[in-house]
Amino acid sequence: MKKMKKFAVVALALMLMATQLVLASAEGLGNRTQDVKAKYSGGAAEPEVYSVDVTWGKMEFTYSVGGTRTWNPATHLYDENVTAGWTEDGNGITVVNHSNKSVNVAFSYEAAHDYSGIIGTFSTTSDTLFAGSVGDPDGADKVTTNLTLSGALASSVTEFTKVGTITVTLS
Repeated sequence: MKKMKKFAVVALALMLMATQLVLASAEGLGNRTQDVKAKYSGGAAEPEVYSVDVTWGKMEFTYSVGGTRTWNPATHLYDENVTAGWTEDGNGITVVNHSNKSVNVAFSYEAAHDYSGIIGTFSTTSDTLFAGSVGDPDGADKVTTNLTLSGALASSVTEFTKVGTITVTLS
């Protein structure tokens, strides 16, 4: 009887193991699914890129005096019918913004030390140029300004001479 019990226990154990193997094997058959998860994080970094073209005219100006000076014998002075003024050759400045950010531009003039009587003014003193449009370099925002001089230049200055400095400030 003892042998029979051992035999029955061993048989039962073998049967349980076989059942587990069959169950494990049955799980391996067919399809299994697993959810795939994703999320968006951040984005492509877009660093600020500044690219601005500044195009200068020649910035050569001529001060001219014209008209007549007639001697007056009664006063021993000249009666003057004279006009004076500036003419320019290329007084324009153009600034084009090819940046991916807007740019502020300002124009200023400073007279040279010995020419403080010559004043420079601009047709546009400042502007904001908007960022470029993707794929449209020809449509880049731009501004053009013209420098005008006023004041008198001594008749002894007969060659082009530095009378001032223009500064284009970008911010």
